Amino acid sequence: VLYMAMFRHKKDTAIKHSRSLSEHFKNSSRAAQAPSPCVARSTGTPSPLSPMPSPASSGGSQPGSNVSNSSSGGGSNSNSSVSIPQMIHQIASSYVNITSYFLHAYNIWEHAESLAKNNKEFFVELSTVVCPLALHSSMTELVRYTRQGLQWLRLEASTP
Repeated sequence: VLYMAMFRHKKDTAIKHSRSLSEHFKNSSRAAQAPSPCVARSTGTPSPLSPMPSPASSGGSQPGSNVSNSSSGGGSNSNSSVSIPQMIHQIASSYVNITSYFLHAYNIWEHAESLAKNNKEFFVELSTVVCPLALHSSMTELVRYTRQGLQWLRLEASTP
């Protein structure tokens, strides 16, 4: 419940980040698919229209360019890298952190449900006395529920 509350608190930011990342990747995909008019398609050599080779076909990268080519011979190389704008990296990092709240909440909730099945009477009585606990419960309800459950467990543990 706590992780879900943390996710709900940051949900609007996550939605904004999701849109920004989707837009960035959509635009990046279009740019990567568009053929360069200055490079011949089959050979990768500069066309007669280009007065000088592009940074991508020259075997290195230029300062400030977003192209990094670590292959020597023009072939594809699994060690090549792609530059990511710092703002996109920060947005992606924040998005991953926010959505992890939801993923943790889901995993913990599933685990708690399986544990609750083994002690059904305890949780039915606790829900009757305090209130039923749900993903949308308030922090106050969560604290009351937890305190009451812990008090009963302490009493049960101290009884011989």
